[in-house]
Amino acid sequence: METTIDRIRNLVAQGMWKVSDHAADEMDEDGILPADVLNGVQSAVVVEDYPTFAKGPCVLVLQSDGARKALHVVWRNSRGSDSAGRCRDRIPPGPRSMVRGFSAETAMTSPTSPTSPASRKRIKRVHEGEYVAEIEVSLTDFNQPWGPYLENEDVMKLDSVRRALRSGDVRQAAQYGRVFRLIPVPAA
Repeated sequence: METTIDRIRNLVAQGMWKVSDHAADEMDEDGILPADVLNGVQSAVVVEDYPTFAKGPCVLVLQSDGARKALHVVWRNSRGSDSAGRCRDRIPPGPRSMVRGFSAETAMTSPTSPTSPASRKRIKRVHEGEYVAEIEVSLTDFNQPWGPYLENEDVMKLDSVRRALRSGDVRQAAQYGRVFRLIPVPAA
């Protein structure tokens, strides 16, 4: 019998995943790169499995990011869907955050589906060091408990911007949106 994590791994390997707007905000706040979460699922260790959760099967796992730092991630698979989702929950060692919202739904994201939800634009800000980038993304509300979701291309675009800013490549980051340098203001 296929386990929840096996199903999630298979769906992620097929590129069938989504990130909620809330999850993207939480990952940004903690400096987590979506690609690290996606790549880490293959070696994830199950902590708790919730195959009958009301919002769809989900699993809490311990995995690592690209720097080999521990992440706790809740991945979910929407009930009745042929796609996987990561309800992103990163819990670094220490008291801080959980990241929720990676999720994917084949039936709901099919561009030819007559029930495809409308998207709306939103500006996301990526802050790294002395820079902030404003990047336009598309949100799609699937009327799901963990929605709305970002388009997968936009998740990877935010990932590219963060990587570019981390490496000091402002020109590369500026290809995706406006980049600002933060200037400290002395207290009066």
